[in-house]
Amino acid sequence: MDLPINLFSIRIRRIIILSLFIFMPILNYAQQFTLVKTLIGHSSSVMLSVFSPDGSKIFSGDFEGNILVWDASTGMVIKMFKGHHSAINSLSFDRRGQFLISAGEDGNVIIWNIETGEKYLSLNVPFGKNSFAIFSPNEKFVYFGGTNFGSGNHSIYKLELSAPVPKLVFQNKYYVTSGIISSDSSQLIFSSGYSIKFLNLGNDSIEYEGEACGGYINSLAVYGKHGLASWCEDGSLNLWNEYGNHLYAFTAGQKGFSRLSFSHDGKWLIAGTGDSGFTAKIWDVQKNILVAELKGHNGFVKSAYFSPDDKTIVTSSYDGTIKLWQVIADKKPELTFSKVDIPAKLGDRKVHKQSEVKIASTHLELFVWDRELADGDSISLNINGKWVLEKYELVKDKLMIAIDLIPDSNNYLILYAHNLGRKPPNTAAVSFFDGKKEKILTLKSDLKNCGAINFVYKKNKQKD
Repeated sequence: MDLPINLFSIRIRRIIILSLFIFMPILNYAQQFTLVKTLIGHSSSVMLSVFSPDGSKIFSGDFEGNILVWDASTGMVIKMFKGHHSAINSLSFDRRGQFLISAGEDGNVIIWNIETGEKYLSLNVPFGKNSFAIFSPNEKFVYFGGTNFGSGNHSIYKLELSAPVPKLVFQNKYYVTSGIISSDSSQLIFSSGYSIKFLNLGNDSIEYEGEACGGYINSLAVYGKHGLASWCEDGSLNLWNEYGNHLYAFTAGQKGFSRLSFSHDGKWLIAGTGDSGFTAKIWDVQKNILVAELKGHNGFVKSAYFSPDDKTIVTSSYDGTIKLWQVIADKKPELTFSKVDIPAKLGDRKVHKQSEVKIASTHLELFVWDRELADGDSISLNINGKWVLEKYELVKDKLMIAIDLIPDSNNYLILYAHNLGRKPPNTAAVSFFDGKKEKILTLKSDLKNCGAINFVYKKNKQKD
């Protein structure tokens, strides 16, 4: 890409980035995301942090307009890019990772040479804020958008890099809050007001749009070949296809601003919790359920992104820090005991006895199912340290499990929740014959606690 070295200014619309949130990861045993590093170097709130295309560097922008470049392996600062004067709202790259384009609330759009840290192009937008700036797929153009409080119009511009005269391609009365390239590279997908719009990159015309929430759409993310997610100011999460057809919606959180992103394999969606907490949340895209929460920041978390190989997550916070989280392989949690036969924890989760039952035999046939809402609850069952059921999604049909009890001892059947389903907590119905009649009990677990039934067989009082 041959970039001209120009400095010029134009008038454009100003963009306010409003709120977002988000959802998702996969079925796992113990916590699957481990904090490995905290990066300290910013003197103000960190707005966002992203990995370079090759994953070797992290670029972060703060509230004062500073951009720091970090070595992803050592966590050391390599460079500082200075050119903005207020909060950074967008950081993106060309395909080869040679150039970074930044946009901020000071109205500037800047293209940087990553190796040298020099500006190749600086575009000033008087009276405006920019919410995004992104290279076109052929890297001959830059699209950027925002809002202008002076005129009340909110716009997207197209800048040809060989002859930098910005061209207006979209304008309306609603804030333009985010913009991304579709997975097939044919469209600019952006949010404006209450709708998502799809702009054809061939002729710069709006092909279609979709509306599906009661508040502003504040962030977008593309996953896979045909998927799109949006976070709305009203706290709703929406899934779409790339033709603007709305697929699914549910309440994901409260109001507040945060960016969202997908893992590159399309399995997980991650975002901060905006103005309602100091964590990032991960959701399973296929099941639309929350399965993990990253805790460790002491301020609002406003962005979270995966590395190109999906093995690391970077989170940014208003506490001025950046944290790196390692995505670890599944590891079965171990059972620890408070007494010889009374479990205290399964992994890092407390075990709570919810029922105790006397049984007339050492051999027991259990039936487990979801007798309420089959909402995607996934469970494992452990008795006396042995896994008798693993990563099973509860359904309305009963599943039979045969277990053997230890005489004259406590036998704790523990429910381990891999997620919370769409209606927390994770709940399973358990039925069995105690020697006199059938009993039906309910076990409840979440991501911090495990419900348990204690089965007791007294050999000296009962005959097998």
